Parts: sequence; structure tokens; C-alpha cells
Amino acid sequence: MRKMGVVIFIISDVLSADISPEEIWHNIYNSGQEERCYDIAVDRKGNLYATGYSLFDGVNSNIFLVKYDSTGEVKWYRTHDITNSVGYGVSVDGDSCIYVGGRFSTSHRNRILLKYNSMGEVIWAKENTTAKDRSILDIFFNDNSVYGGGESDGGFMIVGYDRKGNIILDKVNNVTGQNHGRGIFVDKNGYIYLCGFTQTETSNYDIVTMKCDSSGNIIWEKEY
Repeated sequence: MRKMGVVIFIISDVLSADISPEEIWHNIYNSGQEERCYDIAVDRKGNLYATGYSLFDGVNSNIFLVKYDSTGEVKWYRTHDITNSVGYGVSVDGDSCIYVGGRFSTSHRNRILLKYNSMGEVIWAKENTTAKDRSILDIFFNDNSVYGGGESDGGFMIVGYDRKGNIILDKVNNVTGQNHGRGIFVDKNGYIYLCGFTQTETSNYDIVTMKCDSSGNIIWEKEY
């Protein structure tokens, strides 16, 4: 079986258009299994956190989280033991707690959110199963809450959690066609922004961007 690793690059600032980016360091982490990385976050001390999935038996996947210091040295590597799971989004709060959002599969896809301390120990895991397909595909930490964006049975999903893992917002917005939510951002005023794409029976995939209030209700929605 061909092995794949997690690759992290750090590149210096570009001071002008005439100066090429300079690689400061890169690290290829290979645990011996096939792995893929989907998102990265940085804390206030310059530590980096990457998430994705690792195939622990060549077929079934587990969420992984790996921590690097600012020089690229691996500090720890963790996997979450829930079969057929993938980490798609990672974010860090002011206390250096790390949140990982993603999905795991049973007869359908279910959303999952994990909270780790700075040592890589799981503080809590929230695994939500319903009869619907639901996946967290991006996350964003804002003030005392973490928000997951993604999709739920053809709609743009927003799910919000407090620091203890209690759900404070659970909303699905739909636009015309088959919806695929991907990115989420929350501004300082609590407005929530989602992006993704949609497809109707007569169109190609089109870009969708929407702004929502703090309750998840659409203020405006644009398709391009």
C-alpha cells in the first residue's frame, strides 16, 4: 500500500512583488498509515495544529490531530477512535484548547465536534446522530462559542456550541438546487457567513455565499 503523510510548509512574508516566498521549514509526518490533511490552525504561541484522517487498517479512517511547534517539530499526534471519521476543520481558542469538526459514518454521515486541551487530551466529544446525513466541513471559534459549517441533507448547515459542548444553534438554510455548504466565518458582531455551491437540474455548480444573523436566519444570499 502506498503511504501518504501530512505535509506542512511555513513560508516567510512576501515584502514586494519582486521577492519570491522563502521556505522557512517543512515537515512530512508519516505515522506509517495513509493520511490526508484538510485544515490547519495556529495558536497565540505559534504552535500549529493540523487535522484530517488516517486509515488505520488500510480501509477505515479515524480523525487525526497533530501539533507542531513554531520550528516545525512534532509535539504530539492523536487519533480519535471512531470508525470512518474525518476531521475537516480545526480552530484554537484563547486558552489553547483545540476544536476539531468533521463527520463519521454509520448507515449515513453524522457530525462530530471534539475539544482537546493543549496536551492533546480529549476534554469532550460531541457525536450527533440522526436519520439525516450531516457533516461539519469547516469550523470557526468566536468569543466563547465554536461554530461548524457544512451540509445537512442538501442544505447549508450551521451548528453552534458553547465551550462545554452544549448546542446553542442548529440551523439549516436551503437555496434552489442541491446545496453543498463548505466554509463558515463569524464576525465580531455575531453575523455568520457561509459559502459553498449548489446545482440545479439545468445548471452547472454555482458559487453560493450568504450572510445570516446570530440565529442563523438568512439576511442575504447570493449565487454566482
